[in-house]
Amino acid sequence: MARGDYFVRMNDDNRPYHDFLASPLSGFREDFEGSYARVVFANKARQFWAPYFADRWSYILPSDHLDHLHSDNIDCINVMVSMGAAKARTDTADRIAIGADWRFLEAVLNGGAKCAFVDRLIGEKN
Repeated sequence: MARGDYFVRMNDDNRPYHDFLASPLSGFREDFEGSYARVVFANKARQFWAPYFADRWSYILPSDHLDHLHSDNIDCINVMVSMGAAKARTDTADRIAIGADWRFLEAVLNGGAKCAFVDRLIGEKN
């Protein structure tokens, strides 16, 4: 039922920064259906996920400089996709409650969509 040109998944523990929409939007080109940027784990999320981040360089996802997307390197706040890509893949993700944000992105990528990486911090997972 969403309308518009772009789609973003957001959870109640996400706090977007002031340029949250502008940064991933800047990564879109004609042949890209998605764009994603970095998010930092803070406050309770940082405490809860501390063991997970113990062997990483920081509390930021994606946690590498090569922007490899995989299930433990992304959170839903990171990703913006075109509305066409979102509507074409919603059924795959919405049937799966656990990991729905990753399953959604996985469905977009498996559908052949190209996603651009914007190396900017756009929000927090709290």
